[in-house]
Amino acid sequence: RIRGNPKAAVSLLEEAIEIGQTIGDAFGSLTYRLNLAKALVRLGETAEAQDHLRTILTSVVDQARINEWVGLPETYRFLAEASLAEGKTAVALELAQMAAEQAAKLGLPKQMGTTWRVLAQVLAQHEDGEKTAVVGGTSFDAAAAFLESRRLLQLAADNSVGVYRQQAQTLAAWGAFEQQRGSEERGQQMVQKAEAIATKLDIMLN
Repeated sequence: RIRGNPKAAVSLLEEAIEIGQTIGDAFGSLTYRLNLAKALVRLGETAEAQDHLRTILTSVVDQARINEWVGLPETYRFLAEASLAEGKTAVALELAQMAAEQAAKLGLPKQMGTTWRVLAQVLAQHEDGEKTAVVGGTSFDAAAAFLESRRLLQLAADNSVGVYRQQAQTLAAWGAFEQQRGSEERGQQMVQKAEAIATKLDIMLN
């Protein structure tokens, strides 16, 4: 089973990238490389993931015709996740802000919601969530960013498993943050609700 199994996906995605490059499929190659980076982040291979993500950014800059590629916000998002996993919170914050801004330009609620979740997770690592970030001229702390992530993902609700999975991931991350800052009962309720969604849909939260 490939879905939800990043280790199994890696070799297949590497092969897909090679095929895409051979036949000149620029968009396909970028998407496969992004999915490969996502799998590597999930496996904890953050250095290799970042190499692939920066290769994507170079390709997008070099090819102006794909500057509006829908995977660009996700590229910054996974770079932020990888940087956060390495403890580079300042870098992660900058990347997460860029991810949110790029997603806003495209106006796609799902991408906007997922990038806002990562921004919230980065902010949560600063001073018990008291750190703020400015996006679109408005300042947000971690709690406000989680709320914005949930709001956007609710707008994206299209009865797809993917959207519900993202909603559950936001709830789980938000719940963990609430527990971290002392709101144990509220946080536990959020985590339990996320787990219930995951169980009902037979999906993994991570």
